Amino acid sequence: MKTVNLSLDPLEVSRLWEGDEGADPDDLPGKIAISLSEDHIADFSDDPEWPLEEQLGSLVGAHLRENFHSSWWEYIRLRQRRQKRFALLLAHGDVGRDGEWYFWDGDDSRRVQDWIDEQDGKFACLIVFSCNPGHLNVRSRRSLLVIADRDVTLCKGPGGYHFSLIDPKHGEIDEYTIEHRLDELRGKESTKKVKKT
Repeated sequence: MKTVNLSLDPLEVSRLWEGDEGADPDDLPGKIAISLSEDHIADFSDDPEWPLEEQLGSLVGAHLRENFHSSWWEYIRLRQRRQKRFALLLAHGDVGRDGEWYFWDGDDSRRVQDWIDEQDGKFACLIVFSCNPGHLNVRSRRSLLVIADRDVTLCKGPGGYHFSLIDPKHGEIDEYTIEHRLDELRGKESTKKVKKT
């Protein structure tokens, strides 16, 4: 497993959301720590003119634009005010014999829940970009989660995948409940601003 830390340029990231009136560049992540499996390292070009970090930045940015709802960015910012860093697990995934969700790193397999437990609280949001053919759930105590609920692939381009946003306090935040939750968070933020003045 290799960790690649990406600092995302706010201007570059905001270009990913051109035409999306709901996206505010302040809501977007500043840094992403990517846990990249050995298998996926081989998927990237070793061209010295296009370093791994740039390749990952391009692909991850495209996937974030395509698969994240703009309201998620605001929700994450309001819910996790103190933390803007994200972590992303990029590895092949499957269901183990014990019915748990696993990811592969070379010949080794690890539970996705173990990776989440290691990262929980260190990042605002943990993104699990790993096949989840069993539609299995995972949990966190402090970090928000964005998980795939079926098979996904980063290297074949964005689009067509379904992810779930999970809040440790409220469970899954779906399209029917997000506006209600955002209204609650906006109200709390407005109250804090009034108290400061």
